[in-house]
Amino acid sequence: MSLECLFCHSELTISQKPRKWSLHICSNCNNPLWSFTEGSKVILNPIPNYPDIRSLLHKGSIGAEIFSLLPSFIDSIPVMPQVSYRVIQLLQNPEVSLSDVVEVIKGDHGLAMTVLKVANSAYYAGLQEVKDLTTACSRLGLRTLANVVQLYTMQNVFKAEDEQLTNLLERLWKHSIATAHASNDLATAVAQSRPEELFLAGLLHDIGYIALLQILYQVNSSSFTQIISSDQLTYEVLLQFHTLVSLYIFDKWELPDEFALLAFSHHDPNLIPIDELKTPAHILCLANLLAIKEGYTFLTKGEDILFLQHPSTHYLNLNDLKIASLRVDLTDKLQSIFSVFQV
Repeated sequence: MSLECLFCHSELTISQKPRKWSLHICSNCNNPLWSFTEGSKVILNPIPNYPDIRSLLHKGSIGAEIFSLLPSFIDSIPVMPQVSYRVIQLLQNPEVSLSDVVEVIKGDHGLAMTVLKVANSAYYAGLQEVKDLTTACSRLGLRTLANVVQLYTMQNVFKAEDEQLTNLLERLWKHSIATAHASNDLATAVAQSRPEELFLAGLLHDIGYIALLQILYQVNSSSFTQIISSDQLTYEVLLQFHTLVSLYIFDKWELPDEFALLAFSHHDPNLIPIDELKTPAHILCLANLLAIKEGYTFLTKGEDILFLQHPSTHYLNLNDLKIASLRVDLTDKLQSIFSVFQV
């Protein structure tokens, strides 16, 4: 099915998906749009409160230079491992059991060893050391087990050969792990269904930074050299484009549109056009801030974050005691996870 882009009026091919709404990116003007089905009719809409991206991509601009290089750098990002896809598919089935996930884990020796290490780490350990995979999986439970699988399979995406990039990606990886766990815990605290999906959304919420960092640090360009010579300029460029770039990466990985929209809106939940995603969007927004506040930062500092005044805190109906409890538990949990994954 073909529709006309609402911004540049070029033809936009809409794939037929078995769902009421879908996310799209215009290949001509780079603007994100979403559509919903009403009977036999598909209605296309812009993302609410999001500006026309063409204003940042005019000829000769930094944005135009970045986006001209973007496709090849997105192609260079490792694809999501098959085991991750299998776990995502399993978790979307309400009938999934612990044994289903255990069977996936058995096929990867390194993953199985990681599960054992997490089960015996300080936060999760019981009175006795666990020595077999089945018992380790039972101790962690389905949700935690699924989260460990995602951490294990995604860690290589955050690696680079360049030393300068390696240092930056290590910081990004640590922040992403912290945001993932905070997302999971917040989802549980507000009784959101399937918190393990929020965990993956938190793990990948800043994925757009990876392609942007590679472009800025690996392309021989006077413009990019000038940008990376200034922390402030680097921060401004990355912050401006990373959520949009994330959409392209999710599209390449063929992940469900929910993950793409959550990553796109994690700084501003008001961008979410789908009512069913508004609570997850506020969870991810607050989780990102919790990670920063606890010192797991990438580009920003957390001194000015005031949780009780934040709109997402009010939306989720959280009080100061609940926030404080979440922060303490998050720190304890992350210490165990970081020791296992050596970050």
